[in-house]
Amino acid sequence: MYNTSRMEGIDGVEQVRQIRDIPSRMIQFRALLDDTDGIYRAVHSKEWNRQNVSDIVRLPLWFNVTPTTQPVDAMDATLYCDTLQRGFVNGGWCVIWKNEREYVLLQIAATGADYVQVSAPCGLSGAAGAIRIAPAVSGRFIRLPKAKRYSQGVFDGNGEFKCLEADFFTVPAIIPSAPEYRDEKVLLFEPNNREGADFEYLVGAKEISNPIGTFSTLDLWSAVKDQRTFLWTALDRTEILELNGWMQYLKGRFQAVWLPTYDAEFRGVSLVGNVLKVENDADYSPTDTSQDIMIWEDADNQSFARVVSVAPSGAQLDLTLDASLSVTRPIEQCHICLLQRMALSQDRIEMKYLSTDIVETSLRFQSVFSDPVIEEPPPPGS
Repeated sequence: MYNTSRMEGIDGVEQVRQIRDIPSRMIQFRALLDDTDGIYRAVHSKEWNRQNVSDIVRLPLWFNVTPTTQPVDAMDATLYCDTLQRGFVNGGWCVIWKNEREYVLLQIAATGADYVQVSAPCGLSGAAGAIRIAPAVSGRFIRLPKAKRYSQGVFDGNGEFKCLEADFFTVPAIIPSAPEYRDEKVLLFEPNNREGADFEYLVGAKEISNPIGTFSTLDLWSAVKDQRTFLWTALDRTEILELNGWMQYLKGRFQAVWLPTYDAEFRGVSLVGNVLKVENDADYSPTDTSQDIMIWEDADNQSFARVVSVAPSGAQLDLTLDASLSVTRPIEQCHICLLQRMALSQDRIEMKYLSTDIVETSLRFQSVFSDPVIEEPPPPGS
């Protein structure tokens, strides 16, 4: 979770200040527990709870777990596995796991593309794939594990864990490789429409009442602000890394991006220079939140422009753009939609791991008027 101060003027223009450079991180987990080895009794003993309230503990990141690719001997300190985008960090910690009774927590001495070297012999042995390795983070439980009993010996446990900032080990996120428009990135990670995209409108209006019971409304903003909620799904480790990169780039409510609506607001007829002719399906006039468009040809080719004027032309509209564009596909086959300058409306970002290779997150964006005044956080120690 980031910490952003966003002050909004009566005209809707905002001043943004980033309070926290590194986000705090919490992990919520749920696990099915088998009581045959006394796991339930151990987890819920008073002594265990007392220790974990006051002590720092290590929590494996099970969503980044990876199996060994070669047999493991008890004297081995180098274990071969796929470490790509798993979050193993030199000097960090990892859990080497065989089963509920046989596991060990060791510090990481070195990592490579296909191995993890730990500080001491692992003490476990098994065939390739029989032993798994997961990075671990340090922190405290802010909500101790609870359990629900389903049947004899079967329990469902869950808890909440807050990571220490000094131990913020995660997959190093890449800076998103994305096209830029008007000096800011365009977020082209296409959303999942499984649940639809929620949207609503915000109006900057102030109600003024008088003693006789009537009232009037003062409009403060030059346009309506849009709020849109999208569901993003990453289906492999590469997409997870890209999604994490976007989350760290946005830094909660701090960083604005250009976000397509992904609705086909326009049906193209022709494109000649800077004049785009479209079907006149709606009464369109450009405003602060609807004056920019994207022409999508395919995943590798997009064009962006600002609409400077609109003129009816029979059953069509002529959109005059601020730049001449050219496309390789027929304009009738291109997806043309609005492009909005938006920022997250919340600092808390929840990434839900459905498996080790599938992640979902639902995020709400809000329109940003003009160019906000952005203040970077002060340097540490100042």
